[in-house]
Amino acid sequence: MPPFTYTRNENGDFVCPHCHETKKNQNTMHYHLKKHSGDLPHKCKHCDQKFNQLRILELHIAARHPDTEIAKNAEMFECPHKDCDYSSLTKANRRIHYFRVHMKDIIDKNVTKLDEGARYYCKSCEKTLKSQTSLYYHIGDCLQLPATDKRIADLKIIV
Repeated sequence: MPPFTYTRNENGDFVCPHCHETKKNQNTMHYHLKKHSGDLPHKCKHCDQKFNQLRILELHIAARHPDTEIAKNAEMFECPHKDCDYSSLTKANRRIHYFRVHMKDIIDKNVTKLDEGARYYCKSCEKTLKSQTSLYYHIGDCLQLPATDKRIADLKIIV
């Protein structure tokens, strides 16, 4: 298979020539392009799913095949908010949960949804974000949430 060609847009993001999705990092774009190429070397032995990264296969097994050793030994990331029993297989999902559920009021005051295309505008720094997920990653740092609060400090570690 020939090496991938990486093209940047006017914002400096890498653009997929197949579906026009953008990524900030070349490495992330590399794995995205592998999906289009059909290069999925990691096959689940419990079902027909295939993946381009071993870690994604492991997360799939832990989530979809709970009776396996991988699932039984999977590290779970718990929500730091008291009285919340949410846990996730990934730090990223825990962070998104925390901001979506426990920081909703703060986000609602500081963010405007621009259109149905899921673009968001941060009132604090006047930045436009292209997805709700990117908003949740952005907002914790932008709003200078109190790092003295252990729950927030725990989330800052998982960026």
